[in-house]
Amino acid sequence: MKIEKIEIYKIISKISKKKIVNDKQLKTYLLDSLAMMKIIIELERHYKIQIIKNIKPTSFNTIKGIIKLINDNKKTNKK
Repeated sequence: MKIEKIEIYKIISKISKKKIVNDKQLKTYLLDSLAMMKIIIELERHYKIQIIKNIKPTSFNTIKGIIKLINDNKKTNKK
């Protein structure tokens, strides 16, 4: 599974209703916990994973943090 930054930005832009294309904008539009949950659900659907571990408030501050969150949870559906 290849993780595309542009796809993650699209998911977050859809939820935040603001066009987000870089980490600076991601930090500017810090999202509330409900939006964070929506992002998690969309990431789970898009990448066919279940995010159950290593979720930290700072996971969503950078695209690198979101990619790490996806990678940390990739292995859970391989049963």
